[in-house]
Amino acid sequence: MVKPFEKEDPFEMMAIEIIGIDALIQQTHTMAEEYRDMGMDKDELLSMFSNKFYSGMNMAYSQLGRTEIEKIIDQVFSKIRLINVQE
Repeated sequence: MVKPFEKEDPFEMMAIEIIGIDALIQQTHTMAEEYRDMGMDKDELLSMFSNKFYSGMNMAYSQLGRTEIEKIIDQVFSKIRLINVQE
């Protein structure tokens, strides 16, 4: 089944400009949290931010720098609370 084209498709990918450093930092936190929740570890996340294939993440890396990205990743991982962990 093929979905017919809709001029105003709500699932269409759209690029938006992130204005201001505070908004960029917040978006970087959000990206890091999403990938953390999918199982990426700190090293994998840092690698993704520095990889040009991930354009949004790499844009943040280029503008904020490695040190700030590492700080954000550390903050994101410090928010984790494990409950009922079974080994």
